[in-house]
Amino acid sequence: MITGIGVDLQDCSEFLPAYLDESDPFCSRTFSQREQSEAVSRPDPAQYYAGRFCAKEAVFKALSIHTERVDLREIEILTGASGEPHVFLGGLAAQAATEQHVERVHVSISHSASFVTAYAVAETKP
Repeated sequence: MITGIGVDLQDCSEFLPAYLDESDPFCSRTFSQREQSEAVSRPDPAQYYAGRFCAKEAVFKALSIHTERVDLREIEILTGASGEPHVFLGGLAAQAATEQHVERVHVSISHSASFVTAYAVAETKP
């Protein structure tokens, strides 16, 4: 059963300086080490970061989480074997999902030259 839906849209140009400089504190405050490792292996790390940031925001909305409660690194968006994004929750993000009986969060990320959008769906067992 679907218990929450979230969507986010970002203009990539607003975030490009921080995404292109991995020493920027924004990067280390926002992305886990595993996400940063995936990003540097990509032909366009900035686009990867923009998509992951957008997906994290969509997950916040799907779980009705207030951003001041949860560290963005507690929501990891990693690439699956077929290239699909997978959500891994930790810390307070995982606690919020457990409290809502959410068993899985699905995400989808789409890019254009200038924008990125992401959708998240929180699912419980019926």
